[in-house]
Amino acid sequence: MAALPHIHREGLLAALREAAASPPWTVFLAGEAGTGKTALLADWLGDVPRVACAAGVPTTLPLHDPLVVEDAQWLDARAAARLRAIIAARRVGVVVTYRPEELPVAGLPLRRPVAWGAAHVTVGPVEPPGAHAKTVADCGGVAGVLAEVLATGASPTLDALVAGRMAALKGHALALARAAAVLREPAAPAVLAAVAGPVDLARAAERASALLTAHGTALGHRFPLAAEAAYRLVPVPVRDAMHRRALAVLTDPAALARHARAIGDPAWAGHAETAAARAFADGRTPEAIALLHDALTEPLPEEVRERMVTLLGDNAGASLHSDTTLALLREALAHATRPEARAVLHIDLGAALFNHLGRIEEARAHVRAAVAEHDGPTSTASRALSLLGFAYFPGTSLDDDRKHLARGLARAKASGDPIAWAAAMSNHATMLMATGAPGAPEALASIPTGSARERRLIARGHCNLADGAVWLGRYADAAGHLAEGARLAASTGAPFDANSAEGTSLRLDWALGRWDGLTARATAFAHAAAGMRPVAGEAHLVLGLLALARGDFDASAARLKDAALGWADDAAVPVAAATAGAGLRLLAARGEDPSRLAKEAVDRLRAKGNWVWGAELLPFSPVDATGAFAAGIAHADAPLAHAALAWCRGELDEARRRYLDLPRPYEAALVAEAAGDHATAEAEFTALGAVWDAARCRKTLRAAGHVPRGGRPGYGDRLSPREREVAELAAAGRTNREIAAALYLSPRTVEQHVASAVRKLRTTRAALTATGFPRTPTDGPPD
Repeated sequence: MAALPHIHREGLLAALREAAASPPWTVFLAGEAGTGKTALLADWLGDVPRVACAAGVPTTLPLHDPLVVEDAQWLDARAAARLRAIIAARRVGVVVTYRPEELPVAGLPLRRPVAWGAAHVTVGPVEPPGAHAKTVADCGGVAGVLAEVLATGASPTLDALVAGRMAALKGHALALARAAAVLREPAAPAVLAAVAGPVDLARAAERASALLTAHGTALGHRFPLAAEAAYRLVPVPVRDAMHRRALAVLTDPAALARHARAIGDPAWAGHAETAAARAFADGRTPEAIALLHDALTEPLPEEVRERMVTLLGDNAGASLHSDTTLALLREALAHATRPEARAVLHIDLGAALFNHLGRIEEARAHVRAAVAEHDGPTSTASRALSLLGFAYFPGTSLDDDRKHLARGLARAKASGDPIAWAAAMSNHATMLMATGAPGAPEALASIPTGSARERRLIARGHCNLADGAVWLGRYADAAGHLAEGARLAASTGAPFDANSAEGTSLRLDWALGRWDGLTARATAFAHAAAGMRPVAGEAHLVLGLLALARGDFDASAARLKDAALGWADDAAVPVAAATAGAGLRLLAARGEDPSRLAKEAVDRLRAKGNWVWGAELLPFSPVDATGAFAAGIAHADAPLAHAALAWCRGELDEARRRYLDLPRPYEAALVAEAAGDHATAEAEFTALGAVWDAARCRKTLRAAGHVPRGGRPGYGDRLSPREREVAELAAAGRTNREIAAALYLSPRTVEQHVASAVRKLRTTRAALTATGFPRTPTDGPPD
């Protein structure tokens, strides 16, 4: 079985070691079947002899120290008494593992209480491994089940375990377990009893406790895959009868659709349509998509299919991104006949390809097809034109984008649809903010907030305005729009646009110099958004910039490639420009020719025509575009661009003042360095954690003969700033030679700093690399 990480595994091992610190000791280790108790024992005790129970154990036990007895739920009464006596004698350490759901006497692993207070440790679920989080939930976090499912798509071990437990049940207990399997989801006891048929509920639940467990006030199988395994064991006539009883007592349309479909009742399609509409109205888009996907893959009456296609198109919008959803949209498009329904599906496909997968030309083709099929005074036409006019996308000029948006606004007004008007006005506000033009907040504020759907559109608009404000350098505005968007979304009961909001938040924290913990956050977000290039791009950009500031050039190159350098013609224009700016600095650091990258990046910016997005590119570009930059931002409320323009013109005092006012501390330090104030730059880089930049300044100061007055302070058991820099790079997995190159030190000096740092941190280099640099108050004052 593949090893999988448990939640708090290190804490579990620490608890076990602490329990065994003062002999004699006893530890009871609880965990459901397959949770990895044996693996945890191996990590703790190594390859010690063990007694595995099957149907009791010998009355004479080998008194190893420690004595390890596994699966105590199978001890007979005589063996349990013998083990209690050994524990009471306190001659050896004892470890007892057991499955709490299978104990003959609930809560008592050895059938009776044990004297001499024992430690009780419970092994919980495994960590969700990123993209497999849903699979982890379906498996209940049980390591053995999860490992099998990830490897083969099924768990024979779970099937056998459930089959054995079902076979041990009779009468009312068996009926209750079968009903729970048919219902699939945990249910109120009264519902469960109604589906099972006449049962003695309390006694049946007690006898079925190895299979069923409480979920709050509901009762059901322990996790979804266990319910599925049990369902396969229910005879078809029995489960059909139970499905019919479920239809009589349930009211939730999604549940009604599932039970009706299971017995071939054609009413299931109507229930599914109702459930999907309700899920869309409540903001539960993924649930609605799943319902429609299941329905549209089945034979349906044409009028029902047409209604579902229209429902999908009217509600899904730009939140669609999964491969499953794309396949569903394409399947629906193949069956759609009405021009408006086809246009809606083209738009949804375009939105998904635009916003989440970065497949620009394919996306644009779908949206243009929507306009061609249905370019009238309707909300559908308005959506298509607004999408074509979204300023962030490459391949069109800003002038063309404005024309599409204007047509979209006109179509929305002519349609008389308030939702279409809200969406079009939100896109108009986004354009105003993206270009630094006045009126963006006022345009968004003009949208009525009467319906939940309107408020959700406004919330998304605030998210877009926050993103645009960060590119402009209006950071207080960005924070305000993020907060207002989250507030409005909460008022509708729907989640905020978490993907866009987090990407914006990461860039905001980078800009403001709030770097503590930023690497971990950005890494987690990039992992969570894997497979959605435009969504993950901003996280990769931040990680590339952080790695560059640390002097980790290989990591920076890899992150910047994922951010946009590897697919710049499809990436959002401001992300591509900022990534190119970081890439130019990286090439300069490596002594490589930046001319090709600079020309491509500046040409792309020139083609779009939105020069405010050149702020993080042009100061580092050997291609001089200062005149076009100045003309393009002359009337824009874009503080970051105006600071960058001063830098491009060589007005370094003015540039530094503007960067400090924003604030933009990293660029302010770069300008100080460019102006020759290496002492100020070194101090500011050090405060940020930009160790490579700080080391570069120190090298220049040393070459100029600068010696700090008063000598170096003593640090005692605290880390000096240099030791901290070295330790952070060592924790990132860098070798001594790589650290030496990044910090302009000799490998021997790095070796000494590493040795001193790990001594002060009371750790080892291997442990430091495994766990990361600790955030502790061991740092000394600045040099």
